[in-house]
Amino acid sequence: MAVKRSFSLNNKSHCICLKCGAQILPDDLKDDTVYKCVRCGQEMTVDRYDSRAVLTVIEKPELRRRIPPEIMNAAPQQKAEIARLLQENDSLKDQLHKADGKIKELRKEARDWERAADGLARMIEEIKEKEGAAAGDTK
Repeated sequence: MAVKRSFSLNNKSHCICLKCGAQILPDDLKDDTVYKCVRCGQEMTVDRYDSRAVLTVIEKPELRRRIPPEIMNAAPQQKAEIARLLQENDSLKDQLHKADGKIKELRKEARDWERAADGLARMIEEIKEKEGAAAGDTK
C-alpha cells in the first residue's frame, strides 16, 4: 500500500485510492480535506499546490508537508530561507531519530548488564550458602 502520492491535477487517472487503487476521488479536490474510499474505507488527506495535488494516508500525518499559502506566495529570497529552514528541520528530525535509536540500544544494553549482575549476585549467594553448609557439617 502506498502512503503518499503526488500527481498533476490535469491527470485524474492518478487520483485513486492509495490502498485499493479504486478511482474514487471527485474531480474538484479541495485543499486540506480528508477523503474516504467508498470501496475499502481508507482515509486520505489532500494538499493542493498550484497544478499538483498530494494524497497522504491519514495514519501518517508526519509525511504531510503542509505549506501555508503565505509561504507559497513569498518572495524568492524568503522561499530560499524557508527551504533552508525546512532542510535544517529535516536534518534535526533525522538526528533526533538516530539519538532515539541509540537511547533504545543503551537501555537494552543496561538491562542486559543488570540481568548479568543479578545472575552473578545469585551465584555468589549460592556459593556462600554452600560454604556455610559445608562449614556447619565439619563442626
